[in-house]
Amino acid sequence: MESALPSRKHMYSYWERKYWLDHYDYIIVGGGIVGLTTAFFLKDLSPNKSIIVLDRHIIPQGASTKNAGFACFGTAGEVLDDLEHMTEDEVIRLIQLRWRGLERLKVLHRPKTINYSNSGGTEVFLDEDKFNHCSEKLDYLNKVMYEAIWHKNVFSVEQQSKFKQLYKHIIFNPHEGVLNPVHLIRHLLGIVAGKRVQVLRGMGVKHVENNNGIKVTLDSGLELSSEKLIYCTNAFSKQFLNADIVPARNQVLISKPIENFNLKGTFHYDRGYVYFRQIDNRLLIGGARNVDPQVEQTENFGSNDKVINELKTFAAQKIFGKPVEFEDHWSGIIATGGSKTPILKRLDDRTYAAIRLGGMGVAIGSELAFQVALLAESGKMKY
Repeated sequence: MESALPSRKHMYSYWERKYWLDHYDYIIVGGGIVGLTTAFFLKDLSPNKSIIVLDRHIIPQGASTKNAGFACFGTAGEVLDDLEHMTEDEVIRLIQLRWRGLERLKVLHRPKTINYSNSGGTEVFLDEDKFNHCSEKLDYLNKVMYEAIWHKNVFSVEQQSKFKQLYKHIIFNPHEGVLNPVHLIRHLLGIVAGKRVQVLRGMGVKHVENNNGIKVTLDSGLELSSEKLIYCTNAFSKQFLNADIVPARNQVLISKPIENFNLKGTFHYDRGYVYFRQIDNRLLIGGARNVDPQVEQTENFGSNDKVINELKTFAAQKIFGKPVEFEDHWSGIIATGGSKTPILKRLDDRTYAAIRLGGMGVAIGSELAFQVALLAESGKMKY
């Protein structure tokens, strides 16, 4: 009598089981900037290693494609605020991570590919007192920046006449820029595909076992195995790790088209909590989570009328001096915690984490990915 064939909940073909569901050298959980870039650097270090990237969403839903497209590394007000809560060495090291990340990003992606423009960053102020709070310490801040990125006079005071309702002086940083985050992710998907990295989207991870090898069970019941696993899940890491992760939701609004609108570069207000820029002939404005911090401390997407009204009021009263119509809005989730320093660590012999980017994923992501790839492959990092 013939033996019965195995009963399977999911009917996968021989080909699917052998070439998609096979054993991998690396499973990377999270298909955003850090996850995809980690896969790229792992393939650079070990071209013959097999790698699969898993992401629970068909279209990325974290901060990687919901951010405002700012290639920035800290305003004067934000750095000054950090220096009140961190040591000078910690702040310098954090800025270095952001700077090196942006440099790596620009090597990996041609500017035209990701719509990158080195258009500068501007910090605006409500009044003279708030401006003086930063400007009086500008020499010291520039010293800190020089220690971090070896550029002199990163911050300079300039006059502005564009925003009549804001203070006449701004602090300008010529080294920041803007980009298109979806073009960035699309290009990453293309280059990792060229290195024969498997990327499976719509594949949420339900459970991870780590006993003489990694076994990952997906929400669908499908099982994958690997030698090593890297978590690149940022704000959504609490599901897997007992880590100091505090999710923070940011609201982002985009206006209807505005005639004769011309706003070059990135703009920040209130220590970076409010940010705005031009996209096409529209205003993008976001942030202000500090207006309602407890409610915005969530990993759930959604609206917050208090924050949205604050952003609309700022746009109408401080940017335009008249009402502006908004067409759409969305939210994105960043990862914060007790420290602004990212979590980059070896958890055990087989698992690693590159998470908690603190709202600076565009800047830090590529550097964090490079370092975790080095750590996983060689046991060392190049700091």
